Amino acid sequence: MKKNILSLLVLFLPIVLFSCDNDEPQPETKITSITTNQSEYNVTLNESFTISVSHSPSTLSAPEYNWSVQPSGIIYHLGKGEFYAASIGEAEVTISVPNTTISTKCKVVVNEISISNITLSETSISLVKKQSTQLTATVSPKNATNKEIVWSTSDANIATVDNDGIVTAISVGNCKVSASSKDGKVSADCDIEVTPIVVNSISLSSNELSLVEGETASLIATISPEDADDKSLNWQSSDANTVAVNSEGKVSAIKTGQATITCSSLSSGVEAKCVVFVSDISNYVTSKLSTGWTSFVSSSGSYQGYYADCSINNNSNMPIQVISYMVKNGNTIVKNETISISVQGKNNYSTRFYTYNTSWQSYKLIWTYKYNGKEYSVSN
Repeated sequence: MKKNILSLLVLFLPIVLFSCDNDEPQPETKITSITTNQSEYNVTLNESFTISVSHSPSTLSAPEYNWSVQPSGIIYHLGKGEFYAASIGEAEVTISVPNTTISTKCKVVVNEISISNITLSETSISLVKKQSTQLTATVSPKNATNKEIVWSTSDANIATVDNDGIVTAISVGNCKVSASSKDGKVSADCDIEVTPIVVNSISLSSNELSLVEGETASLIATISPEDADDKSLNWQSSDANTVAVNSEGKVSAIKTGQATITCSSLSSGVEAKCVVFVSDISNYVTSKLSTGWTSFVSSSGSYQGYYADCSINNNSNMPIQVISYMVKNGNTIVKNETISISVQGKNNYSTRFYTYNTSWQSYKLIWTYKYNGKEYSVSN
């Protein structure tokens, strides 16, 4: 029995000794280093982002890190490595393991939200010289940090543009107006065509004229706008054999009849018209015989008796040449006198003779005059 117990002790003792060796304290394992997956983060304003941290040895569970940011106000730590970019600038983030000297750093650069595209309200515009129009620029994205637009023109002698996108046409030609981002990386263009200021209306000094053969008159054309670039006018007559007109609007009555004068703009084609009526001079000349009783004393003696006043009236605008007058009593010539008198337009000429005859009902006054190379007569 004792021998069996001793045998069991001999067998069990090595096992006990071996077990005591395995229960010795093991070395403690700790995190030795940490690092971020990027040394620098480039983010845009108002962006949320996460800084990832790795630790070594990776077999250990990740600790709760301490986070600090310098300077403050650029980015904000929302917790567990999540950040928000609040303002443009640079910040340094320090991540550390609590109760150790283990830490790492990374830089965060917060950039502005750049304009990626600019769209103009018009891509091509045609303006009349001195005219202005508004161009509007729309930027993308809508939340771009700096939406300032820089306006420019390829030729300020043709068109200018102000800081608000108002384009003003200066002179005839073509140029481009550009809208660019502040950094100059994005732009959009609008083609500008500047056309002349053309005549849009014409008014004449008269819309109707009444002239006699040989008479002239001047038509004055007033154009609008006054600052039209091309003020050239074309004058035409519908019947140049009746009424002629020159390049300055001088109208000449050639023969009796009617014609229309048209004044038109060479730049725009707008026009104005004047109707000209040409009449014979005989329509404007009249004659009158007036009689009465008178007495007077002259160097040749005294006279008492009847007189006759003979007058010719020129109601036209042109002068006539009176060459004679004759007074007849029935078939008897009472007075026949040759004269040479110029009677101006809107004027008259009178002469008096004396007679003892009182039967004036039969008296007839006949004037002879010349006008425009022709001879005319007129009677009462």
